[in-house]
Amino acid sequence: MTNEEAIRSLEKVIGEYQAQVERECVARWNAWLKNSPPTEVHEVVGALLTRQATLVTQFAQAPSAWNGHMAPLVIRAMVDVHIILAWIFKDPVDRSHKFIAYGLGQEKLALEHLKAVIKDRGDDPAKDLGVKAHESWINSQRFTFLTEVNVGSWSGITTRKMAEEAGCLELYSRSYLPYSAATHSMWNHVAKYNLRQCENPLHRYHRIPSNPSMSFEIDYIHGVAYQLTRTFKLFDEYAKVTVEVEQADVVLVNGLKSMQTQIEAGKILD
Repeated sequence: MTNEEAIRSLEKVIGEYQAQVERECVARWNAWLKNSPPTEVHEVVGALLTRQATLVTQFAQAPSAWNGHMAPLVIRAMVDVHIILAWIFKDPVDRSHKFIAYGLGQEKLALEHLKAVIKDRGDDPAKDLGVKAHESWINSQRFTFLTEVNVGSWSGITTRKMAEEAGCLELYSRSYLPYSAATHSMWNHVAKYNLRQCENPLHRYHRIPSNPSMSFEIDYIHGVAYQLTRTFKLFDEYAKVTVEVEQADVVLVNGLKSMQTQIEAGKILD
């Protein structure tokens, strides 16, 4: 098997994984519908759960992003979603309402900024299609003049406090904080990934800017898949649902193991 065939084999494995993620989502959604949760809870939880699936499937189809530059951004976002969901589950009605209200407020704030930019260039915001689209989306849920803008945290507490209250402090410490360094381009990330040591001893081996290309690391897709499975289990415990669908991460691992077996047998040119 040629390298091109190996790539196609990997694409097949990823495609099967993505399809299984979708099956898991649909199975949970259908099982949960029987419980008829309040509308806001249904929408918030459903959106966040499928957000996890979107992050996973989009990342899975881009192996060039399975590296220390890009993977931490996705994992950090997924950990954030997991903590938010876990915290919402402790008081779903009130906290779902707060989540929506804050998001609408942020949309209204963005709308006002957009109007100001349009006015500054001498145009009429009332005639702008972008303004109309923003207003229409907000008004479909709550009239703009009734929408409050909260410039603080939507939950009223820090993410660490949310994690503590939701029983996710270990996840926060192990994954949220470390991957935040990449998300916010902190020194303990950029110094490792975007600097290299100068080879001239006269320059005292100082570090200089570097934009290294990185080959993909299979561990990252495992890590992302694990985050989704973790969130699925969290949802199952909250919604009290059981789905008779094979776990997507099992499909992924089996597919990758099959590829590895073929490589070792010489059927794929590694």
